[in-house]
Amino acid sequence: MYISFDDTDSRNAMCTTFLVTELIRTGKYDLIGYPSLVRLNPNIPYKTRGNGAVRVRVGKGNGNKTLCGYIRGDPVYSYEGSEGEEDPESIFDDIYSIVEKNYQREENTNPGMVVSPDLFPEYMYKEAVTGEVGLDHAVRSNMELGSKFGGIGNGRGIIGSSAAMAWRGKRMTYEIIGYREGAHQIPEDIKMEAALYADGVDGTFNSVDIHNRYPAIFPNPRTPVVYGIRGVNRDSLLQASDTINRKLPFELDSVILFETNQGTDDHVEHYGGDLQDLHTYRITGSVGSRPFTSGGSHYFSTLTVSGREVRMAAFEPTKEFRSSFRQLLPGDFITIYGSFLKDTINIEKMEIHSISREYVRFPPICRECEDRMANRGKFSYECEKCGTRSSIPAYNEKKRWLKPGKYNVPVMARRHLSMPFGFSPISMEKEKRELFA
Repeated sequence: MYISFDDTDSRNAMCTTFLVTELIRTGKYDLIGYPSLVRLNPNIPYKTRGNGAVRVRVGKGNGNKTLCGYIRGDPVYSYEGSEGEEDPESIFDDIYSIVEKNYQREENTNPGMVVSPDLFPEYMYKEAVTGEVGLDHAVRSNMELGSKFGGIGNGRGIIGSSAAMAWRGKRMTYEIIGYREGAHQIPEDIKMEAALYADGVDGTFNSVDIHNRYPAIFPNPRTPVVYGIRGVNRDSLLQASDTINRKLPFELDSVILFETNQGTDDHVEHYGGDLQDLHTYRITGSVGSRPFTSGGSHYFSTLTVSGREVRMAAFEPTKEFRSSFRQLLPGDFITIYGSFLKDTINIEKMEIHSISREYVRFPPICRECEDRMANRGKFSYECEKCGTRSSIPAYNEKKRWLKPGKYNVPVMARRHLSMPFGFSPISMEKEKRELFA
């Protein structure tokens, strides 16, 4: 039986993934396969920190098993299959009780829960990871599919729960998350040491931003999440977790390994001539104007695509990426990836295919004396030695430091779903064939 839930946290507290540990603690269910952390459209205005929903398959485990984490030092296993069928009503009551106890009441938090023996159609995931889905639509879909579902408050979390129930993913990654309830302050030097270690583990990504001294594996300390390490090698992540645990000034309550859609670019759509607010696109075209700033720390330019001019921006959080963006010139041929909001593409990464040539104009050489002429005004030159005049300047090609290549924004500015250049997720189908081999 599959369970999914969403919208239990706020921007500053709790984490929806934490409820997986609470479900396991009941002792009623085994994990069948790995729990799933499913990130959805990062542009939704009412999202919390990462717009992530969770899906878990539970039952009475049988067949081969593999380590999935620990709770209070005891191993948690993920099983290959399940014996018999669980009662959806009983499961819904259990997850409702856990959500009701843990969700953030003082925030604009509206949890939703779905229980189903089968996964939902995949298009429901695609709709929610690329666009905006209405609550009425999600409720209607659940009724048609015959699931057991419900919510608290206005039940908006049913949207994300339904999308998570539909995720199959041609690509996937893992994240191992360590939890501790209550305060868990960690000295900054220990954070950086641990993040640098995680960055060196085989297959990890987005662990640390060295340039900005940002240990990305450590989130807001007011949540129960102590760290989250992302990667493509589950065994390496389990080993990395053990090592980092020994560096911490306290013991963790639990550690759980999730399969995720992070780092897959599932939210990115190919530009086909139409741009919709809250969607993220991959667009190829020619730079139309020199980048400029409006007086702040954000930089803007335009991209010409099939005769249409699209405004693009490198905002302040992209830090040093703006140095590359500022060097763009009209005629540069590039591909940008970014979300379309308020008539502007907010760039997440950029590939430069070719750069235009830039020339510097200066006075020509006198054909009579072979001395450099003096500038006497726009396109007016005179030899100070013999008086020869000319209106034709000389030109030299200016060296450009910007080169064709792939440019990521820094780790601290990357979205959970964005696939950094140089990184490849894994095939879910291949991974699941090998999981219990």
